[in-house]
Amino acid sequence: AAEAMRDEVVLLGLRARRPVSDLKAFERIHEEVVAAVELHGRRGWLREPEGFFPKPGPLTGVEIAPVRRRNRIYARLRWESG
Repeated sequence: AAEAMRDEVVLLGLRARRPVSDLKAFERIHEEVVAAVELHGRRGWLREPEGFFPKPGPLTGVEIAPVRRRNRIYARLRWESG
């Protein structure tokens, strides 16, 4: 029931933001959303969304550089991303 509700919420959002005049296109979108919700549900990502992304390792080689732009000063952080 929760998955069906999420599906309907997504579809309502799609209709409100950009109505689809082509019914075949809307059906395809509907089927893709239903399939995505089912997949995420089977894999447990709806119950525990943090499982969708692997936990990143610690940052290494972090560079911090002061930056001055106009009347603002801030720090720019850089690091390698895997």
